[in-house]
Parts: sequence; structure tokens; C-alpha cells
Amino acid sequence: MNELYAVLGDKIVPVSRNLETDEFQVSFSNDHKKFAKGYYYVRFYDDVGYLSLLKAQTQGQPLDSVKPVFSGIWLSPIIQSETVALLAATLIGFGAVITKNKFFK
Repeated sequence: MNELYAVLGDKIVPVSRNLETDEFQVSFSNDHKKFAKGYYYVRFYDDVGYLSLLKAQTQGQPLDSVKPVFSGIWLSPIIQSETVALLAATLIGFGAVITKNKFFK
């Protein structure tokens, strides 16, 4: 398999491959409000499928009409990592202030 491409909605992006570990990675970016929490269906295509996708796209056909090599479901996180980090920092800071006040009274 030479190249892989992933489709999420109407976006076609190339899939990166780590040659050392033979693992694949795909990244999508969009406006935060357009990527709401929930399940996303991602389809993967090889070179031939990619050409079929481009043909379907130029002819105005839906991308779902092209059969993927394989597909998967991605679940977006319920709580963002930034929120978890902020809560952890707040709790640690609050704990430090309380501990300091108990020792110096």
C-alpha cells in the first residue's frame, strides 16, 4: 500500500506513516464549533480510491459513493485536555494555599 487518504465529512487529507513503527496517523482541523462532541465516521482510501474520490468530487457526486478500503469511528473527548489541566492546576494551587495556611498559624 503506497499512500492512504482519509475522509471526514467532505475533507480529504493524506495519512502520515511512521516508517520506523509502521503506524499511521491522520489529523483533521476545522473550526472548533464545527467539530462538536460525538462520534465521527472516518473512511480510508488507497491511491485508486483517492482518484475515485477526486473524480466524484469534480462531478458533484457524494464522497460516500466511493467504497473505502476500511473505515473507523472516532469519538471526540467529552472533556478537553485543556480543561483537565486547568482543573488540576487549580486544585494543586488551592491545596498548596490551604496547606501553607495550616502550617503557619
